[in-house]
Amino acid sequence: MCTSHEAVNRALEFITATIDHHGVARALHDFDPSFQQPLPGAAAEAKLRERGVTLNISLNDDTFSTILALTLLPTGYAHIPRLAAVVQGCRFGNRFPYFFTRKGFPYDTDSTGLAAGGLIDHGLMSPQDELAIGQELLLAVAPYDRVARDGAPALKRGVLMMYWEDGREPHSTLRGYKQDPVACAHVLYVLEHARELGLVDTGGVRDATLQYVVEHLSSERYRQGSRYYVGPAPFLYAASRLWRFDGCRARLSYALPQAVNRLHDDRPQSPLFLAQYIIAADNLGLDRHQPECREQLAAQQASDGSWPACAYYRAAQHPIYFGSRVLTTLFAQRALQPTRCRDLTAKP
Repeated sequence: MCTSHEAVNRALEFITATIDHHGVARALHDFDPSFQQPLPGAAAEAKLRERGVTLNISLNDDTFSTILALTLLPTGYAHIPRLAAVVQGCRFGNRFPYFFTRKGFPYDTDSTGLAAGGLIDHGLMSPQDELAIGQELLLAVAPYDRVARDGAPALKRGVLMMYWEDGREPHSTLRGYKQDPVACAHVLYVLEHARELGLVDTGGVRDATLQYVVEHLSSERYRQGSRYYVGPAPFLYAASRLWRFDGCRARLSYALPQAVNRLHDDRPQSPLFLAQYIIAADNLGLDRHQPECREQLAAQQASDGSWPACAYYRAAQHPIYFGSRVLTTLFAQRALQPTRCRDLTAKP
């Protein structure tokens, strides 16, 4: 029997109760990373308007929560086909969006990498689609270097960006050249799968992007979080997913296990960060502290099967953080199932 079998079942029951024809429940929002007073989308938008910020999209319209559900839930889970259909229904060519109704908001490589990765893991993407999406992702590459100054973020030439910025998406506004190491790790997961199918990368985008991820790790900048993600755990979790690929493992082999062990020593109290630590350690084959960490995580489960909402990612332009009980519970149920107990189609 898998570790914390009863806790996992209760978590899946909670997640199931949140699913409708739009996918899983949407993220909540807070203006402080402590996430003590999370608000639904409409209330958060009202607070932003009070601060003189008007959005042209609805925060209640995110598809990202459903994409994460597809990525984190076990293949045997009954509602995987429904979640996959919701995610595929948002697709534009070989791109996936953060918002269902985009209203000019562009498709992004982070959502595309996670969505494609989830579909691949569940065996719901053809080799032809994997190659096509991999080729599409290679097009979102930074054309030049830029040093960070005057509020403009740094840019690494040849490294994948958050947005394509190529004008191919109807009615989309341009967001500017931006990069994030967590998003890059999510995209690399898809590129590595596509490379095994013969993806040709003549521009060396994969190597430059992997180097960008490695430098973020070895410099320890990951400890401050990233442009779009809160704290060190999201990056370590995302990077650990690359461990299964020989080329990535060779580049991450020393620094990544050391960083994951350091995160344990820092004793993450957030159930979200603790769950991400557990998954990362599982992915790397680090099992020394896993039983006690799983016990600590299971003890934080509420009576309805959920875990508390925590800040997971954030908007770069506005001081607003995203998270929900569903998102934390998705990571927690994954963490409470050791790797050998997960029904995944992706190779170990």
